Amino acid sequence: MPFYNCISQEGLITADQRERIALGITDIHCRLTGAPRYFVHVLFDTYSPESAYSGGTRSRAAFIRGSIRAGRTQEVKEQLLQQLTELWLGVCPRTKPADLLVTLLETPGSNVMEGGILLPHPKDDAKWLAEKGFDG
Repeated sequence: MPFYNCISQEGLITADQRERIALGITDIHCRLTGAPRYFVHVLFDTYSPESAYSGGTRSRAAFIRGSIRAGRTQEVKEQLLQQLTELWLGVCPRTKPADLLVTLLETPGSNVMEGGILLPHPKDDAKWLAEKGFDG
């Protein structure tokens, strides 16, 4: 955790753009939350042009849906949303700002197991990381 799912129309972004977005998401999340890089997961999905609609009409919408641990401050969440939006629009100029939706879904750490280890509340990260032997 976190898990970011990026969804866009087939052919909208190249493999190079995916790599830049994945690296950017990882950088942004780690810088704002202090999470170790290896816990940040990014998955890209595509849809066919006839599969997306907004307001009842066909859409070229792109989405970043981030699942993060609950407990981050509102300020951190707003910075994540803003910086993720800027990242996508900077890397993928074919996306119009009005066609991009970025959302964050919060999950309690007690509802997440990664690598067989139950995750803590973000306020307990430093202690937890030291106890588990992670070096970030």
